[in-house]
Amino acid sequence: MSSSLAVSTLLPSVRWLFDMAQPNIVELNIAIEMNTRSLGLFIIKFLSILQIKLHGLYEVFLEITIKDAIRAFVFFSLIAFMPVGYTANAKPSVTWSGVGFSGDWGSRVEIYPHTSSFFCTNEPCDASNSIEIWARERLLESGALSDSDFTLKLGLMDEDALDKIGLALAIANESVVIEELSVGGKVSYLTNYSITGSSLFFDLTSKKLIYSVPLITRYTTVYDSRPDPQEQQSVFKSMLQDDSLSINFFDEMAGRLTGTELQTKPTAYLKITAATFSDEVTGKFSEQFNLKAAERYLATYFENVFVRETGYALIPNSVGHAVGNKIATRLPSGDLTIDLPEPGYTMAINVAKLLFQRKPGKGSDSFCWGARVQWQLRELVFGEKTVGATDLKNVNCAVVGHESMLSHDAEYMKLIMGMLEKYAKQFKAQETNWINKNTDNPKHTRAAIKKLNEVFAQ
Repeated sequence: MSSSLAVSTLLPSVRWLFDMAQPNIVELNIAIEMNTRSLGLFIIKFLSILQIKLHGLYEVFLEITIKDAIRAFVFFSLIAFMPVGYTANAKPSVTWSGVGFSGDWGSRVEIYPHTSSFFCTNEPCDASNSIEIWARERLLESGALSDSDFTLKLGLMDEDALDKIGLALAIANESVVIEELSVGGKVSYLTNYSITGSSLFFDLTSKKLIYSVPLITRYTTVYDSRPDPQEQQSVFKSMLQDDSLSINFFDEMAGRLTGTELQTKPTAYLKITAATFSDEVTGKFSEQFNLKAAERYLATYFENVFVRETGYALIPNSVGHAVGNKIATRLPSGDLTIDLPEPGYTMAINVAKLLFQRKPGKGSDSFCWGARVQWQLRELVFGEKTVGATDLKNVNCAVVGHESMLSHDAEYMKLIMGMLEKYAKQFKAQETNWINKNTDNPKHTRAAIKKLNEVFAQ
């Protein structure tokens, strides 16, 4: 709240004080327009003007009731002692540190082969080839973050700021999943592109993480033939550069940041430390299925939907781009290593069981895929112990023609992702029917949700 706003909303009982300052109103207005860092000077200036007018007006003060005097005193006390964060523009200033890639840059051909090719360092960098320019256009120059609860700016950090905060946008992974479909004898290729990343808020002085906002942006399309690497490259470029696909990673991140309350207060912190497939499960996938990539994706996917639904402070998961308690990020300005806080609580996901059943029919067949996923919450604050656990279960079915063919790999992953997303929503608003139907022990599930919310809910 600015000083001018505070003055305009004065109690009627003290409004007359300002009227007495006429005809020095011009001088008074100058004082009013000062920002809240100058509130003390403003009050002194106002009182000095008022003192002139009070000479010989002792009788006026005698007419003030005790109630009016108390109101005036309370008002000026509030102004004098009101914290700067509440009287001024409360938005903290955040310095843009660049967009880069987290994890092992030497393994970029495996982790993010397409998106990392847009990391322009040596060539002349412009809007045709630089991911940094694309990010700035959509996050800084477009005004997309004008409604966020922080002010993002280029340049050096604000030396006068109480909290010296930087923001680095780190891409952690990309993936292309191609599902070959055969329906009515016609073969098509359902292709899902995804970019995974996080906005990392960190202390510019200590390089310690303050808060992170994860995001997965996905684009799905169907081809008549399998897309080649050149087509894949073109799709990823569009997802980062423009709106030609009606979806853009940086636009989605801007939307996520606008709806996020930046938390700078100390917290217990939560971290996903494992996303695994049991030995029994691994044999259900094809030989081409990349288990390690799937584990990274599931951990980041659950992290993404969990933060989106709850707003809780999660440390970037150690399944993906975090190694130990650090995140190494390659930025245009050089390598940056952000120190991660120690978690007070951890979450782990394990895909324990997968099932498939096919029931032949007269004109079509029924395909059903089932999964059991274990979720566990552990507390590390007072020694390591399990404080919450849930067994999730669900089945997806489809009716297809006799000659139709679907990918078990893709159907299993869609089922598991759907289960995790629905479970994440329960931490925001519990659905009794869903919990009763899709968990082995609804009572334990509700207790686990309650425990986590008690720790992290603001």
